[in-house]
Amino acid sequence: MQIEQLANFEKVDSINLKKYNVNQAFLDVGFDDEEGIGLFGQEPDVFLITQNIASEKQNLTVQGTGGVYIIDGSLSIDGDLIFYAYDAYTILVVTGDLNVTGNLIQYQDTQLIVLGNTKVEKTLWLNLSDAGFTVFRGSVFAENWCQTNDSVDDSLIADEQINGRQISKSDADYKGMYEQFDNMTRKL
Repeated sequence: MQIEQLANFEKVDSINLKKYNVNQAFLDVGFDDEEGIGLFGQEPDVFLITQNIASEKQNLTVQGTGGVYIIDGSLSIDGDLIFYAYDAYTILVVTGDLNVTGNLIQYQDTQLIVLGNTKVEKTLWLNLSDAGFTVFRGSVFAENWCQTNDSVDDSLIADEQINGRQISKSDADYKGMYEQFDNMTRKL
């Protein structure tokens, strides 16, 4: 599913980037402007929906198609959430809480900003390109979590320490987990 099919987003003015603190996230991850021009090469398209969203599907794969998508509310996913994009920088902003009953896999050229709390019942797997980033402003809980692109400065910003077991590349079960999630995303 493409990201615009997740909800009935409405195209809005880019002034909403400041209203929802997206501009501060741009600065926090190292861009020298708060409009996203450093990432997008131009002022990005901004889309907004003002409501809570609960996935009716078991497991959800969301493909980014470019732009900034703001959910002014919470997002709940029953099962896994895979959020990915290839060369189509896509920012998903959740102003409320993000709840995932399975795994949350953020992959490649995506950017995720959660202003509320985040709860992932299984594994939070961040496997991003050099343009990808994740910003958590509230508390974060995941049974396990792993950031595979740890060589990229400021690709993961959490205002609070992430609660849960961190899987590092030196852990015995890292290779098996990497293969599992790589197989899931290789099909995309």
